[in-house]
Amino acid sequence: MRPLVSHFIALLIVLSSSGCLANLSEDEVNPLGDADLDRDGIPDEIDNDQDGDGWVNSQEYECGNDPRSNSSTPQDKDSDGLCDALDADLEGLLEEYRSFRDLEQRTADTEWYGYNVTTWQMDNGGWGKNNINGYMEPWDGIEPISPYTCGKSDCPNGTYLGTLDNNATTSEIRFLSKLYSTSSNETNRTIFKNSASQGLDFILKSQYESGGWPQVYPERIGTYSNLVTFNDHAMIRAMLLIWDIIEYKEPFSTGIFSGLNRTILEDSLDRGLDFILKSQIRDEGGTLTVWCQQHDPISYEPMPGRAYELPSKSGWESVGVTALLLNWPDRTEVVENATWSAVGWFHENMVVGKEYNMKPNGTFTEKEGSMMWYRFYNLSDDQFFMAGRDSVKVYSISDLTFEMKTNYQWAGNWGADLVLETSKLNLTRFT
Repeated sequence: MRPLVSHFIALLIVLSSSGCLANLSEDEVNPLGDADLDRDGIPDEIDNDQDGDGWVNSQEYECGNDPRSNSSTPQDKDSDGLCDALDADLEGLLEEYRSFRDLEQRTADTEWYGYNVTTWQMDNGGWGKNNINGYMEPWDGIEPISPYTCGKSDCPNGTYLGTLDNNATTSEIRFLSKLYSTSSNETNRTIFKNSASQGLDFILKSQYESGGWPQVYPERIGTYSNLVTFNDHAMIRAMLLIWDIIEYKEPFSTGIFSGLNRTILEDSLDRGLDFILKSQIRDEGGTLTVWCQQHDPISYEPMPGRAYELPSKSGWESVGVTALLLNWPDRTEVVENATWSAVGWFHENMVVGKEYNMKPNGTFTEKEGSMMWYRFYNLSDDQFFMAGRDSVKVYSISDLTFEMKTNYQWAGNWGADLVLETSKLNLTRFT
């Protein structure tokens, strides 16, 4: 599926109103009255690069720059000769799922902080969540080490569970791997390496045979935590971590995972992709769309989370899945269909000129140049909805209680970068 022309037109309107396009034309450029602006011996009237900055005039017009000013030079961060304004940066869509900046930036003494992080690691290899401040001190052996505990008969009450929720465990592994590469203290390097390796073991052990990852591990009986979790991009961060280790991508370019059987990692990644492809939701017409926040690990069916998180197509969680597919190297027909169906869905469901403000009152307002998607859409069609703690669908924010209006992100600009970058790709490829 390819985005419709009308969606590109709407996107260009958004870009124009937000100032991303300079809308320059040759008639609007103010001549400086110099017949040879760049003093290269070629008269301006026949000079393809009037300002001598290495970009031909026509390229600068297309990129929104002034061809008669060498201070207005197109940006080209990958140095491929195509300006960033027109060059699709698909890999850049994944960067937020690699981030561990909260850990990096918590204190200037990152090595001491990293040691503390290792003391909070559980025997199963995972970490709890939302503990950035807790890591300022080593674990005292008494304070709850995770918000999740296990109640299953073979996992006694009080046993703490590791989680991938809210970027947990994947961020700690990346952070410790970074410290391993920068530390000159061999004792600390050994501690960081062992901890990161145990964390990776946790991720590999927690993966279902079908390819998905739960929110917590071991099993937390009777809760949605056992479902395959795209929510908060948990599964995408796990897959991207494994992928980066396979590719020796920073911060895994050192020997921190030396000796690891990479066939195991590749198999894990392939199973993850298989789950993504099999769980992609089809609408009532049979068209592939996007994904739910969580899916059944066996049937692949969309499943509910909390009372107000009904089975649905998710406008946020699906962004990360789609970004991963856009970068997947093995472009089989199945991967291509899944990728472009999801991309097309985001283009088709973009709301232009509107935004959701969760605080202070939970309201939708007009905002020129903005792009928005709702959090939840029906499985059968693209009707958005919201829900309260009674699990009843509503279609207007005014039908929610104040508590529900102001404590859940019912809409956001989550797909903006995805739409912008894929629009560049299609415009340059098909025009």
